[in-house]
Amino acid sequence: MEITLELVRQILRRALGFESFVSGFITSVRADGKATRTAQIDREGRLTYSPEFVKAKVKSREDVFSLVMHELMHPLFNHYIYSAGALTNIACDAVINASIARFFPVHSDIGRLFTRCYADRGIEAILRPGCENVREGRFEGVYTNLYGSHAPQTDRLTTGELIQTLKILCEPVKVGAILLIGSHGPSDPKGRSACGAQQLPAEVLEKIASEIQKAIASSDAAGHGETLFGMVMQVLKTHMSMRRRLLKKFLTERAVGKSLSRDTTTRRITSPVMLTPSRRDLVLLASGVWPVLF
Repeated sequence: MEITLELVRQILRRALGFESFVSGFITSVRADGKATRTAQIDREGRLTYSPEFVKAKVKSREDVFSLVMHELMHPLFNHYIYSAGALTNIACDAVINASIARFFPVHSDIGRLFTRCYADRGIEAILRPGCENVREGRFEGVYTNLYGSHAPQTDRLTTGELIQTLKILCEPVKVGAILLIGSHGPSDPKGRSACGAQQLPAEVLEKIASEIQKAIASSDAAGHGETLFGMVMQVLKTHMSMRRRLLKKFLTERAVGKSLSRDTTTRRITSPVMLTPSRRDLVLLASGVWPVLF
C-alpha cells in the first residue's frame, strides 16, 4: 500500500473534521526504509515510513490512521521525558495503542494494525486489543487497566507507573526484541527520546490535544474504558491549558510594562512663574501686579 500526503490528510479529516489542524500539520510524506523501520514524524510535520513495514503490515486506510496517530500521540503523552529501555518503549506504546483502539474504534478498525503486529501472548499482548490469552496471566492487571471497561478508580495507572509495574512483572523474565511502531532508541542531541517522540512546540501540542479531545468526546467509545479515558483526558487537559498560561503571561507582562512606562511618559508641565512673559505680563509687572499662576 502506498501512503501519500493526500491520503493521510483525507484519513485525518474524516476522523477529526474537515478543517483538522492535525491533517494540516503533516506537510510531506515519503518512503525511506533506511531512515526508519516503521514510521516517524518530525517537528516540521514530515512523515517518513518504511515501505517494507507498510507492505507487510499496513493493509487499509484504518491502518494508516493508526500509524499516523501513534506517532502524534507520543509527544502528547510527554513520552520523551522517560529514559531509554525496552520496557519503557513497550509501556509507552501500550498506552498509545490502547488509546487509539478504544477511542477511535471505527477509524482504526479497533486497532487492527496492532493485532497484526503483535502476538496475543506474553508481554506483547498489552500492545494489542482483543487478547483472551492474557486472562489470569502475569499481565492481566495491566491489560485490564488499558482495555478494561470498568477498572476501579484506585487501579488507575500513569505511564510512569505502568513502566515501573512492567519492570516488577518482568524482573524474572527476559524481554526479547519486539518491533515497535515509530523510531525507538536512546535520546540524542536532536531531541529524540527513548520512545522516538520529538518534543513539539507548545502551541502545536495544544491544538492537537484540543482536536483529539473533541473527537474522543464525540465518540461512542468515550464512555467506556474508564481507566484509560481518565488518563488520556488528564493529559489532554494539561496541554490545553498551555495557551491560557501563555496568554496570561503575555497580558501580565504587557500590564507590568505599561505600568513601568508611565514613569518615562512626557507630561505637560505648567510653571507658577512665567518663563516666557508676554507684553501683557511685563505691563502687569511694571504696575506692581505679579503675573503668577496659583
